[in-house]
Amino acid sequence: MTEPIIKLEDVNVTFQQKNQTLPAVQHVNLDINQGDIYGIVGYSGAGKSTLSRTINLLQNPTSGKVTVNGRVFFDQKVTIKAKELRQERQKIGMIFQHFNLLNEQTVIQNVAFALKHSKLKEKEITAKAKELLDLVGLGEYANSYAAQLSGGQQQRVAIARALANDPKILISDESTSALDPQNTNQILDLLKDLNKRLNLTVILITHEIDAVKRIANKVAVMDHGQIIEKGSLIDVFIHPKQELTQKLIGFNDGPLKAIGLLTKSGERTQDETFVKLTYTGGEVNEPIVVKLYKDFSVAANIIYSNVDFLGDQLIGTLFISLQGDDANIRSSIAYLNSHNVTVEEIQQGKKQNESEAEAV
Repeated sequence: MTEPIIKLEDVNVTFQQKNQTLPAVQHVNLDINQGDIYGIVGYSGAGKSTLSRTINLLQNPTSGKVTVNGRVFFDQKVTIKAKELRQERQKIGMIFQHFNLLNEQTVIQNVAFALKHSKLKEKEITAKAKELLDLVGLGEYANSYAAQLSGGQQQRVAIARALANDPKILISDESTSALDPQNTNQILDLLKDLNKRLNLTVILITHEIDAVKRIANKVAVMDHGQIIEKGSLIDVFIHPKQELTQKLIGFNDGPLKAIGLLTKSGERTQDETFVKLTYTGGEVNEPIVVKLYKDFSVAANIIYSNVDFLGDQLIGTLFISLQGDDANIRSSIAYLNSHNVTVEEIQQGKKQNESEAEAV
């Protein structure tokens, strides 16, 4: 198995303020693989930016181990010289909410600035800066001044500058927070394109859950310095375990409440089973529910349905009640499973309904 490009092992960061010890990052364990777009999401003060500074080697952890590009940088047994750290930081690109461009310099000069300590000659620096501007779609603006550009264009310049030293890792720290929705989506789509074209590992630090949904393949949720939930984008969004995660993604507990009210009222029969269906891709357009009645004599009543995009994946969610003979219901669930539909049984039978309704 390929080693992660970034590996954090029990990383802690604490700050001293007067007589107080303030924990900013607590017991973080995280593996990020080459080519990932890894979203790290949480509200302000969750510890996201401190964690990103640990990843880009600007923040010494109080304890724990940080490995980047296969090399251990922070560990109780390892000491790295400041010059080596500076050299390694150049291999990690950074973009921020504020573009930090030199307004008195042209766009191409802003990008070339990142190469001033390289071994390239002046003509080579200019040529590379122009190539990077073409890469982010701003070649025609090379001789414009940064102040003449829109916010989205300025962020593209910042991305080109961050790529100047050919990093394998690009960290985006709230880079779309100051942009309008249209420019936000354009920048996110650009990051995704760069991820594919350059095999660039992107770490997306954000409080904007829609940004993670649009381009990430993995996600970690932070709260009070801790990662409380992590995994593939689809797993975390479809099966959020923590209350904060549910709140961040706008988890809809309405269907569960509706089922609880129905079962508590005693209006439902004993031969009824409640299930949550999750399905992807082509199955979204399949008349699955209709087939259950036609092929299994199982009536399926829809309580709630939703279709959403997670990255490039179309995800459907359906809460339904199944009514019919128990053996037919079992057969219909087996059919659904065989068609790449994830079936989660919520309640079954009157006795179980009553006990679970109380919990809801």
